[in-house]
Amino acid sequence: MNLYTREDLNAMSVHTLRVVLRTDFKGVPGVMNKAELIDKILSIQSGEKPPVRSTKGRKPLGEFLTPADIELHLSDFEGVDGDVPQSVKGVLELHAEGYGFIRLGGLDITPSDVYVSKALVKKFSLKSGDEVEGDCAQMRDSGVVTLKSVKSVNGGANFEQKRVDFSTFTPNYPNKKILLYNGENPALGLIDLFSPLGEGQRCLVLDQTGRRKTEFLKDLISSLVKSGKKVCLTSVCSKPEDVTAYKQSGVSVVEISSDCQPQKIVRKAILSVEVLKRQLEIGNSSVLILTDVNSVISAYEDCALTDKIDQGFLSDGLTARSVAKKILNCAGCYGERGSLTVIGVLKSDLKDREYSDLFDVATSVITLADNPRKRRGYSVDPVNSFTDGDENLLTAKEIEKADSYRTKLAENPDFMDEILAEITR
Repeated sequence: MNLYTREDLNAMSVHTLRVVLRTDFKGVPGVMNKAELIDKILSIQSGEKPPVRSTKGRKPLGEFLTPADIELHLSDFEGVDGDVPQSVKGVLELHAEGYGFIRLGGLDITPSDVYVSKALVKKFSLKSGDEVEGDCAQMRDSGVVTLKSVKSVNGGANFEQKRVDFSTFTPNYPNKKILLYNGENPALGLIDLFSPLGEGQRCLVLDQTGRRKTEFLKDLISSLVKSGKKVCLTSVCSKPEDVTAYKQSGVSVVEISSDCQPQKIVRKAILSVEVLKRQLEIGNSSVLILTDVNSVISAYEDCALTDKIDQGFLSDGLTARSVAKKILNCAGCYGERGSLTVIGVLKSDLKDREYSDLFDVATSVITLADNPRKRRGYSVDPVNSFTDGDENLLTAKEIEKADSYRTKLAENPDFMDEILAEITR
């Protein structure tokens, strides 16, 4: 730091003196005149402790963020000029206190995340899951990189108009069938007949062993992509090779690795749903696939046992089971607004009463079974697969056929050969 004489300071303009006091001596210029600025600089230079900068009635940022958060966000932006805005774009995650962060690393927390003030959130009615683009700069008082202006929200420039709110949408039973069988795996044809999926379905895929879901999900994703659906997959605790295969299939993937802290598993799963809700508010329908509902539930239970539930980002008073229901219940057919289809994989079966509350909210259940004709792979158990409101997706003749086939399969499991032969004809 330079040492100044009174002569040096007298030669400076008022503006330069204010900058010197603020940057070199961490002082607060306020409304000081030139003589007062010179006296203050010389007194601090001589050893006087600089005053604490006033927060003007607002809480210091440090009361909202933990020291680790502040250090995290400063570490990647040292040397950023607070007067030169930097352009940023990412997904917003709100805290219970009303402020938030733009996540620049997908949905992960990274050193590059940008703080969004409560004032800006309120001004533009911003919500968790919004894709926000704007300019940021480093705050002089705290050093935290903060959003200064908003250019667009969810890709639109008319974000200052009154926004549509997902909570006002009324769900209906799906009435537009998603045809899965495309001539490749006849097991998907079993779903089309016995537990058809519609746009806006709330579906649980039951895999008691946990061994069948990977091949099933690959086939399901392939079929959905070929039919033109926008698919977003939240991959929870999957093998890295499976995640690679999911990404190569052309879908958006939110990866939650098995070594994630339980709290991160829960918040990323919930935030991925919030993103799709915001997209639906602007008319974009999509399909969400959650690869492991059990892991999300157990992660929240682990948080509760160790008292590590974030009371800011996860502050809804949720129980472990209601976290899963919160995700499933976002699904629905919302008429002209579009639809959000949610498909969650659960390691269970219909006899498992532990998850009966999840079965109650699901509008479709697909039970996977071993493929008796292959050592690997999967099939579908028609007897234990169903869709509520299937009369909106199937003709009366198809419903009659499905009921008849279920009866025959219960009496003779080998009747499956005839059903598969009919599907492939």
